[in-house]
Amino acid sequence: MNFLKFFWFSGRAPRWLYWLFVLPPWFLIALAFNNFMFPENQTLPILTNWISDLTAKMTDPSVQSSDKTFSDHASNLAFLLFAYIYNVVIVKRLHDRDKSGFWLIGIYLPYILFFVYFIFRDHLPEIKNSDFLVISFIISKILSWIVSCWMLIELGFFAGTKGPNKYGPDPKEKSV
Repeated sequence: MNFLKFFWFSGRAPRWLYWLFVLPPWFLIALAFNNFMFPENQTLPILTNWISDLTAKMTDPSVQSSDKTFSDHASNLAFLLFAYIYNVVIVKRLHDRDKSGFWLIGIYLPYILFFVYFIFRDHLPEIKNSDFLVISFIISKILSWIVSCWMLIELGFFAGTKGPNKYGPDPKEKSV
């Protein structure tokens, strides 16, 4: 298998590749959730400790960037690399369904809108103390849930376009 194809957004990807990149993060999130909700029954304590340390370093204002260790920087780089490859696989899977890679924006749009609100909320004092924060949070969560369900069904269960499409040859067909 040519691993360099995971760094370019062109081409198509079969369903098994999508599942290969989707299931491990879900599994780790489920383990982390289990460890935080039921600390007496930890299934993977190293994961809980790593997430706790990472969260503490991200939220504690007294932690300077010089206090971060090599492993902190390495884990951040590994996360960025995985996130990039994950997005490449999603775009390739969208291509296999004969959809543009710009649909990826729809996946992140609820999070982007909520982030933009947090940036500008101090400049909008009339909504700072209103219920707008709660309503926008609920709406962004509902939107992200709907988009996530759509993405799971569309990319994980539906077969790709049969034969070549405008994004490339069918990944299921054997090249001669």
